[in-house]
Amino acid sequence: MKRLLVGLVLLNSCGLAPMPGEPRYCGDKKIQTSLEEECDDGNDIDTDSCTHCRVARCGDGHVQAGRGEACDDGNRNDLDGCRNTCAVAICGDGVVRAGEEQCDDGNRVDTDVCLNNCQQARCGDGVVRVGVEGCDDGNNIDDDRCNNNCATTTCGDGIIQASAGEVCDDGNTEDADACTNACQAATCGDGIARMDLTEDDDGYETCDDANLSNADACTNGCQLAVCGDGYVRAGLEAGDEGYEACDDGNTEETDACLNACLLASCGDGFARRDLQPEHPDYEYCDDGNDNNTDQCLANCRVASCGDGFLQAGEACDDGNQVDADACTNGCQLRGVAEISAGFLHSCARFHSGAVKCWGYNYYAQLGDGTRTNRTTSVRVRGITAATKIAAGADYSCALLESGAVQCWGRNSVGQLGDGTRRMSGTPVSVSGITAATEIAAGRDHSCALLESGVVQCWGGNYEGQLGDGTSRDRITPVSVSGIRAATKIAAGNGHSCALLESGAVQCWGGNRSGQLGDGTLMDSNTPVSVSGIRAAIKIAAGYGHSCARLQDDDDLFLVKCWGYNAYGQLGDGTSRDRITPVSVILMDE
Repeated sequence: MKRLLVGLVLLNSCGLAPMPGEPRYCGDKKIQTSLEEECDDGNDIDTDSCTHCRVARCGDGHVQAGRGEACDDGNRNDLDGCRNTCAVAICGDGVVRAGEEQCDDGNRVDTDVCLNNCQQARCGDGVVRVGVEGCDDGNNIDDDRCNNNCATTTCGDGIIQASAGEVCDDGNTEDADACTNACQAATCGDGIARMDLTEDDDGYETCDDANLSNADACTNGCQLAVCGDGYVRAGLEAGDEGYEACDDGNTEETDACLNACLLASCGDGFARRDLQPEHPDYEYCDDGNDNNTDQCLANCRVASCGDGFLQAGEACDDGNQVDADACTNGCQLRGVAEISAGFLHSCARFHSGAVKCWGYNYYAQLGDGTRTNRTTSVRVRGITAATKIAAGADYSCALLESGAVQCWGRNSVGQLGDGTRRMSGTPVSVSGITAATEIAAGRDHSCALLESGVVQCWGGNYEGQLGDGTSRDRITPVSVSGIRAATKIAAGNGHSCALLESGAVQCWGGNRSGQLGDGTLMDSNTPVSVSGIRAAIKIAAGYGHSCARLQDDDDLFLVKCWGYNAYGQLGDGTSRDRITPVSVILMDE
């Protein structure tokens, strides 16, 4: 049919008109509606307004330039190279061209989801997507100003930006770890104390004050200043917490700086030994006290005889090396320490422990082994360590360092206490006495105070002066009845007294003149309390009277006496005997 129509067109172009009755065809310039012709311009030009008897239109496969068509692919596929509007498909026409375009949003905005090259916007395309990307430098370099996530690089994003001066970037906001919030490696002196390490780790910091001073609270090693770190902390005064007078950084307590960071000094309890012995600050000892009577003196020298201070075992110390004065170079007293007088003889105890006696010696009471009277002193044989002496009427006794008692002289009623009645010209030991602290001798009886506070007596007892509840003489010691806490003793002519721990005084024996002080004139062979005496500190006994020294409430010392007073020996301004204590009238010096 197409061929027929073409032939007819050719015939027409040759001037040959169709014969009457012949069929009509496209190109005869007559519109044949029965042939569904829309137009018939009588030509075969496909690019004018009538193409194959159809009105030219986009999609007819012919480009109608006069109609503004740039293309016409004769199909209705809008996604190929020619749009259904017969416009050549281009990026930006709003239609995505398959195989060539990823998107086409029909605008020329290059910062939205679809680029102007019709590619999907993405990080790394070189275009910053507004509201989505902070930057886009179009490269794959992650450590420049724009990272591969299209975010402007900053300290803390986890990416080290060397060009921005970052040494590290741990992506957190913790300033006290290995990487600070300034993206710099943590170092001592950066002002931030590193806390992500343990005390044993290298780089551990307890402080960081960002300065170069070792004299403040934080050292240059970023450790809190402590005594012993080798740096003297400045700005503090003595008494302030943390004050240091020195800091030598060692644990030696015997040098110039103690471990407490205080300057060494005599009396600090540590003997300084970092100096030569001849140096004035060298310390031979340091016991931390100012006691000059122990083994280390207050000047930090070891105590010794001749240092001028009295130590245990020294009887004296005059601080010199003169051996001929009262204190020997062995720190023992020279000369007489105590004297005692009997009826017709006297004795002296020397600091050396020796005893010498002189006078009447018929009963061998001088102790030199003879019965010859002496007008000058003779040494008592065998006594080398006496601590106390007491002279009776015709005998003498000595208390030794050991606590034993020895006596010599007349022994007719057992006054030597050795278990016999034989006179002895040299000392004999009193039987059973091993722990005496005091001795006293009367006319012909003696007493000893023991460490236990018990009092024992021996010798004549005709007036009950031994206090054992009898009147029988005793050739060995017997305990005084009821006395358990005595501190001092005294023996008179025929009576005895004891000072008790309470300050009271008890006496026993003859009482014809009131010498027992109990308010009676009756003898007593057991102790009775002296009336009114409550605060005595010393006692003494004479021929027929007794006295006590007292301390009153005002800390004044008083003397009271009682007993025989024919010659005013009680000192009360009278000559009347007193059966109870009276105060001695003492004149001011």
